[in-house]
Amino acid sequence: MFHRLTLAAALALAATLSACSPVTTNYLGNTYQSTQQVEVFFAARDIERPYKVMGIAEMIAPDGTDTDKFFDSIVKTARQRGADAVLVQGMNRQPIGSAGGGGGAGAGWHEGPVRVHANAGGGTTQALMDRIVRAQFLKYQSEK
Repeated sequence: MFHRLTLAAALALAATLSACSPVTTNYLGNTYQSTQQVEVFFAARDIERPYKVMGIAEMIAPDGTDTDKFFDSIVKTARQRGADAVLVQGMNRQPIGSAGGGGGAGAGWHEGPVRVHANAGGGTTQALMDRIVRAQFLKYQSEK
């Protein structure tokens, strides 16, 4: 019984911390004067204006993070970098560790690429995942 309770407590802690945690954004590319309006696309064929790719972004947050947080983060970063549009390229899940219960230590928390880790020392474990969204930031070209 204690074994299951420990696992439940570790998973509850991980879920609580995941819900509060911010979206981490990594960006590689050019920066222009900030923009106020950013369009979001999910397919290149839907973009009707000529554009160039000004950079790529990767947003990372614990699995279970509200999807709206991702899109708020994407749009905010795109505006700050001067993008006119964002082309979302996909969303994936990536394992970052595991949580478990038993004779060992419980889950630990720290900032960085690996947010949660566990050393259960036996017993049942569950994989902890990050959700990753990748996108291209676009700058519209003037039509000639």
